[in-house]
Amino acid sequence: MRTEISREYRIEAAHRLPNVPAGHKCARLHGHSFRITLFIAGKVDPHTDWIIDFGEVDRPGKLSIQHSTTAT
Repeated sequence: MRTEISREYRIEAAHRLPNVPAGHKCARLHGHSFRITLFIAGKVDPHTDWIIDFGEVDRPGKLSIQHSTTAT
C-alpha cells in the first residue's frame, strides 16, 4: 500500500539589510518565523507498517536547511 505522511517544523531566522537607507527599520537585526512541512510518500513496509521511522526524519543532520547571514 502507498500512502503519505507529513511532519511540520517551525524555525526562526534573523537577518539585516545593510544596503537600505540609514534609519530604515530593516537595517537593524530582525527576525522571521517559518513553517516548513515535509511530506513523505511511499510504500508501507509490511514488517513495521511504516513508510519511514520519524526518528530517522528528525535525526540531527538528516534534514539540512542552508542559510547564511551577511553583515557588511
